[in-house]
Amino acid sequence: MKIRIIRCLAVFLCIILLSGCNGKTENTESKLSNESFEEESSEISENSQHIVPPGIVVPESSEVRIPKKATAEDLAKLQDYEKKYFVNKLTAEQKYRFVELYSAVMDFKESVVFDTPTTDDELTLLMILLNYDCPELIQVTGDYFPEYGPDEDVTGVKFSYCMKENEYEPAVKKLDTYIGIMKQKTEGKSEYEKEKIVYDDIFTNAKYEEVNDHSGSIYGTLCKHFARCEGFSKSFEWVMRKLGFECLTVIGTQAWNVTSVYSNHSWNIVRIEGDYYNVDLTADNTTWTSDHCNPPNYGFLNTTDDMTMHQRTIDPQLIMLGVPVCKTDTLNYHIQNGLYLKDGEGTKENMTELFRTHDTADGIYDLSIKYESYDEFKKANEYARAAIDQYSLNETTTNYKYVIYFNTLSRTLVFDRMIETGG
Repeated sequence: MKIRIIRCLAVFLCIILLSGCNGKTENTESKLSNESFEEESSEISENSQHIVPPGIVVPESSEVRIPKKATAEDLAKLQDYEKKYFVNKLTAEQKYRFVELYSAVMDFKESVVFDTPTTDDELTLLMILLNYDCPELIQVTGDYFPEYGPDEDVTGVKFSYCMKENEYEPAVKKLDTYIGIMKQKTEGKSEYEKEKIVYDDIFTNAKYEEVNDHSGSIYGTLCKHFARCEGFSKSFEWVMRKLGFECLTVIGTQAWNVTSVYSNHSWNIVRIEGDYYNVDLTADNTTWTSDHCNPPNYGFLNTTDDMTMHQRTIDPQLIMLGVPVCKTDTLNYHIQNGLYLKDGEGTKENMTELFRTHDTADGIYDLSIKYESYDEFKKANEYARAAIDQYSLNETTTNYKYVIYFNTLSRTLVFDRMIETGG
């Protein structure tokens, strides 16, 4: 009897459940309002990690996050933003992410997590500009370590610092002192004269040293007095900007120094009296000895692209942003001083004539001659010693000994009086 009653109850319950599943019951208490459903769904979503059965994979989020655009308030966080040539060419979204990077470095943060993910290519571009378009960031190196999300997109980056936070302010004060001195030195000068003063100061006071904690920064170049191409170019860029010039650092590859630790090379483009020129302090600074700097050859002081772009290329991402064209040679050092020998002019006779026009009562100092033709430059290397010795012996009242510096990259010869040997 009990078994029969239990079976009847079971059948009755099944009928009720079935009728509830096919939606035929009208029990209003079984219905959920939209409001209560949304509230319950929210609670389930927030705690889904605790109730999802093992083996079931649930996407973290289906939300599409739109990259933010930089505002004027964001860009105000960048020091001298209006002078940053390439940063100004970024999209508003790229500028926002760039500000994220810049602000993190200024706060000495170990890393930054982006508001929205990015790509490897975009991160490479942003880090290039963080290093080369922001020379004031002396505390960080050009090395970095991307961090990836589950979809292999870049979610953040870790930085590499070359300076502790308590070392930063004293270093900045030294640089402020330096720029104050340079402003005094260049006061009242023409644009070209100011540029040459900056070139000479950096050239003569910083020794080429490829591997050092600060070789790639303006602090290492201007205060520690050693630099590689990164330090030279960023220092020239920083000083020229501080003096009111438009100046940028260009990076690319070089083919002349296969033993270099770094395959990339950097140099400058500066706007002087309305025209753009290339300047490459590193390619000129190849004659340092262990104890002193030899005279500058000015081989890449205000050169055109035709004079400059042999054996080097510009980074494709910078080309996409747009790089100024340098086609004017008016303020090229050698051309305006009559020291540029065009193809067919590179003769021993013309060299001797330049000795005569640049001789002083104390001899010839820092006479730099540039050749258009590489073949004529090579020939000049062969007869230069005999030419200067013959001139010193036969055409001067005092016989001086001269040293000759050769720079194959710029096709220049520099003659400099060294030791007086007799009358």
